[in-house]
Formats: sequence, structure tokens, C-alpha cells
Amino acid sequence: MKTKVKSWVRQERNMAGFKDKFPTATPEVAARKSPYRPTLPSPDGDSNPFAKQLASGDKDVRDATFAALAKWLGAKAGAIEVLDMKKIWKGLFYAMWHADGWDVQEEVAEQMASLVHKLKHKVALSYVGVFFITARREWVGIDRHRMDKYLLLVRRVTSHVLRYCADRAWATGVVTDVAEMLMRTALVPGGKSEQGVVDIGLRLHVAELFMPELRKVAAGKDDIEVGCDRDKENEANGGAPRTVFKKRAGEAGGASDAAGGKSPGGKHHK
Repeated sequence: MKTKVKSWVRQERNMAGFKDKFPTATPEVAARKSPYRPTLPSPDGDSNPFAKQLASGDKDVRDATFAALAKWLGAKAGAIEVLDMKKIWKGLFYAMWHADGWDVQEEVAEQMASLVHKLKHKVALSYVGVFFITARREWVGIDRHRMDKYLLLVRRVTSHVLRYCADRAWATGVVTDVAEMLMRTALVPGGKSEQGVVDIGLRLHVAELFMPELRKVAAGKDDIEVGCDRDKENEANGGAPRTVFKKRAGEAGGASDAAGGKSPGGKHHK
């Protein structure tokens, strides 16, 4: 009769004598002695190093690069090449991917969206338009664990675009340009390059949030405080998931109610 050996015993036997054949642990990265200085595009425009730096796994690199990007875009008077803007948004998209924690995600989304107010008109249209093009292209690859932060980013970008129009007294020319940009890039895209893009979720999300955000902007209630308030069931930013909050001592409900889709008061919420 063959004796059954436990799995952990078998594993120890198999690993015996192989300790030196595995690579050593990754050495710790030394702390940076001076603030990171991002690489800027060359004057002749042959290279655009922003994307790689914005997608870095080092938060200090991402923060410094975004600050440099804001200054670089703000200094541009004319329209930027679509390819260059696509590279920039590819990096920004993955900078959002690296953002962990609701407070951090909220801050990053607000920084990216509010940048539109510092740009010239043509650059602002290109910045927002290419954001929606990038979001539509990448939408199908976003997993359910990261979807909330991209829904938040879309909401904040849409809100700031409407605020951009409001700050210019809803001028006919500005509103027309913004409406055409949103139609072509977010709601009713067309062209051969759009074939096969699975973006219905993004388009429905924009259609759903557009009127509520427009009402907030028209009423002057679109400003938000970055950071989660656990006592607000539905913040101006679309509402923070209650699962991110710790239950207070003696509080009924909590995570179990949140998992079931109900607040402690018994009301359903998204």
C-alpha cells in the first residue's frame, strides 16, 4: 500500500538542495537625494518623454512630471499634434491606474480634470477630446477593481469642461466648440478607426452624468473637497463606496450592509 505524503512534506523534499539556485531578493531602491527633474520634450518636437514618466511606478516621478506637463501645455498657444496628445494621455491614463486609495484617486482625478482651466482654447479642446478617445480605447481593458476610479475621472473631466464653458459666460463659440468635441469624441464617434471599439459603457456613463453635472455647474455647486467624508452618503464627486470606510464602534450595519447595497438607514445607493 502506497503511503500518502502530505503536500507540504513533498514540497520540502523537492526544495531540498535548491536554495542556491533561486535569484536573490531584489535590492532596496536607494532614497532619492534630490527632487526628481522630469525630462522635457526636445525643442524640435522629435521626442515626447512625458508618457513613460507619467506611467512610472514611482509616485514622486509621476507628480513631478505632471507638474512639468501642466506648465508645458499651458505655454502652448496653438493646437498640439493629436499623436503627441495621445501619448500624453496614455501616460496619464496609467498614472490613474497606479493611484490607490479613494482619497488619492480623487486628488489625481481632480488634478487631471482641472488642468483644462490653465490651457488655451485649442489646447483645452485637444486635451479633453483626446482624453475621451483614450478612455474609449482602453475602456474594455479596465477590470472591475479599477472601474470606480475611471468612472470618477470621467465625471470630474465632464464637470470641469462644463465649468470651463460657464467661466466664459457660456459664449456661443466656446459652447459650440465644446459640444462638437464631446459629440465627436465621447458620444457619437465615427470613422474607420472607431470600428471594433467596445465603449458603450463609457458613452452611457457620460450620457447619465451630463445633466446632473450641468445642473451643479449652473447652480455653482460643482466645487468639491478632495477627500472622503464617511458621513456623506453621496458626495459631489459621485459618492465614495461605503466599503472603504471603517465601521465606528457601536454602529449598526457597516460593511455587511454596504456589501448588500444598502446604507445603514436602509436606502439603496449606487
